[in-house]
Amino acid sequence: MSKTARWESPFADDFNDGNATGWQAYGGAWSVVNGQLAVGADAGAKALASGSLFSNFTYDADITPGPSGNPGLLFRASRPTTGVDSYQGYYVGIDGNQVLLGKAHSGAWTQLAVAALPSMTGTSRHLRVVAVGSLLEVYVDDLATPKLSVTDGSYVSGAIGVRTYQSQARFDNLSVRAFSRFESLIQGSFIRHRKARGRIDHSLLTAEDAEWRVLPGLANASALSLESTNFPGYFLRHRNGEVWLDLDDGSSLFKADATWWRRAGQANSALISFESFNFPGYFLRHRDGLLYLNGLSTSTDRSDATFRE
Repeated sequence: MSKTARWESPFADDFNDGNATGWQAYGGAWSVVNGQLAVGADAGAKALASGSLFSNFTYDADITPGPSGNPGLLFRASRPTTGVDSYQGYYVGIDGNQVLLGKAHSGAWTQLAVAALPSMTGTSRHLRVVAVGSLLEVYVDDLATPKLSVTDGSYVSGAIGVRTYQSQARFDNLSVRAFSRFESLIQGSFIRHRKARGRIDHSLLTAEDAEWRVLPGLANASALSLESTNFPGYFLRHRNGEVWLDLDDGSSLFKADATWWRRAGQANSALISFESFNFPGYFLRHRDGLLYLNGLSTSTDRSDATFRE
């Protein structure tokens, strides 16, 4: 797996190359052992992926905690120095039979939420963080239901990393998928695909169906295209007035159909709407749960074509 760390680009490290190149440590004794990043017990040792900067993302890792303390993941982090809570950003850690989420600012720690876990000391746990705007969700082993769900807008972007507090730990299979989600004015209903059809839905199982990479437009780099995160190479496009998730076939027609202009929200200028690149005046909108390309003539039309990123 490659190591990359760029603005809104994927990041992955499985440490199978035997080194921690690309990681900056702040305290603690870090090493790569048997394809895992290992650290001894320390009061707040952390390591950040150099140059990483993410805002909305899914962050996954396998963590094997020691018998005490709590190891975990840093995200949207900045201003790191050596010290217990010497950074700004969020931290989620596994502490025996609980998972905790909090934030640090200039050495001060604020706990945001905690939930119980089955105690499995010495066993690898899969930890996932989903951060979308101010919504922060934490999953442990069960990736269908979050253990923690918190709304906090203190930090909107920053680096990803790992940390330990008074615990030896091993980290493996770290990955970040950057994405955007688009919520309709029907609160909790997001643009997603299901069986290739574009739709809005309040059910986000599978969550990745509602996650999109915002790329320069396939037909015009000043516009945008929406690529599925779980089906790379597939884009949201219109055809025959309906909106579908289709594989890019390289044709000029496909590129035009999958290109959108980002416009001020037609029902709320603080939000966004998507105007077709090749059908000016026609917008992506939902109707009866499905996505279509239509002109907008009524207030309902304009509301149905307005989304929150």
